[in-house]
Amino acid sequence: MYDIGVFSLKTEVELSDLIGFVKLPIKDVKVESKAVVSGWGTMLNPYSPVSNVLQKLTLTIISYEKCQSMMPSFARVHKSHICTFVKKGKGSCSGDSGGPLVQDGFVIGVVSGGIRCAKGYPDVYTNVYKYLSYVKKAADL
Repeated sequence: MYDIGVFSLKTEVELSDLIGFVKLPIKDVKVESKAVVSGWGTMLNPYSPVSNVLQKLTLTIISYEKCQSMMPSFARVHKSHICTFVKKGKGSCSGDSGGPLVQDGFVIGVVSGGIRCAKGYPDVYTNVYKYLSYVKKAADL
């Protein structure tokens, strides 16, 4: 449900242009602000092939209340989530789960779910800020 976790490596990783540390958020998200999601997920529907090219999309963060009102009655959104929306036809899809939602260089969210693929419903992310104490404790920070 939350798609967030921390793991330890047995050996050190050599940092490079492609491998580095993520910045954790220092404050909670602001409604109506912009953020960028990226991923290798499908682009047309959940059953189409994944992308060969890393895709990215700028999204608008919407309020919990707006998110709830846009979702079908069976969909559950929690206050520990971030919701985004741009327009029908734009959003995360199958294969993007676990990917980052980034704002000003900080990983503020983790792709967690949504209804189908960009069918006019908000995309749902785990709000990393809400789990900072867990992440810091698990990572021994």
